[in-house]
Amino acid sequence: MKWLVAALAVVFAPPGKASAQADIAPPIRVVRVGYGDVAKLKEYYVAKVQGCRVVNKLPQGPVKLPSDDVIAKTALFETEELFDGQMWAEYRTQRSFAADAGNHCQLVLFVQRNVTVDRSCESRLLGSTTPLIELENLDTPAKPQVTIEQEKLGASSCRGKHAPDDVSGLPTEDAGNGVRCVWSSAIIARAMSKVKALADAAKSPGTGKEADFCLYAKRPTYYYQGLGRTVVLKSKGELGPNAVPTLTGEAPALAEGLSGFTDGQPIPAARFTRAAVESFLSQPAKVAVGVQ
Repeated sequence: MKWLVAALAVVFAPPGKASAQADIAPPIRVVRVGYGDVAKLKEYYVAKVQGCRVVNKLPQGPVKLPSDDVIAKTALFETEELFDGQMWAEYRTQRSFAADAGNHCQLVLFVQRNVTVDRSCESRLLGSTTPLIELENLDTPAKPQVTIEQEKLGASSCRGKHAPDDVSGLPTEDAGNGVRCVWSSAIIARAMSKVKALADAAKSPGTGKEADFCLYAKRPTYYYQGLGRTVVLKSKGELGPNAVPTLTGEAPALAEGLSGFTDGQPIPAARFTRAAVESFLSQPAKVAVGVQ
């Protein structure tokens, strides 16, 4: 869905003289986090431990869990996104409490990390660690591994310029810390106002059942030489009552909220290097947790 928002932002960018401002945009840093439903998560974690004990033929008994406060404050999803001229990076962390089959099914915190660093029109670094589903495997849990790949980007993707997005007149709201955002559904609806259903949606953006993204009202799309990336401050989406994330308590975490934000503050150039990628990915994939 996010790629669709970016594509539409480019397609429906307002016509007119290209603005130099679009290609000398100041650096922006956004941190988004998502937390789960504590009550449902606790039930899910108990089931994980009990299932591990069955698979590993261990006796059942009480399952000790972290405190409600620890579970509530553990971000299941955390994304840091950096925009700085031609440089862009996304550091993404996914966490999950689960039974450690390699250590008598004790509950631990598993962590998966993914990172992308682009020098637009030049090169891209892609880094990842072992997926959670493999770390949590009850039969043959995978050993943590790090993968880093580099690829060249064609300069043809960066041609032309765009004027800044025109979101004047669209409703905005506080994404947190006083930073205003505008829902992507409102931008799309106005651009396609001839489609009645979308035009009606513009009257109440951010309230539909579809996935939606609230973009930085001052600069919804960050452009560099015609290449645009949406600046998402928070998101929303609804899953059916029988969807797995809904049943396990992870669904609320899929809609990340704003945790940190800066506009115009310098971002260290080192954050866009291979060394930064390696440092991020080399953090522990399994963390012991205190239980009650």
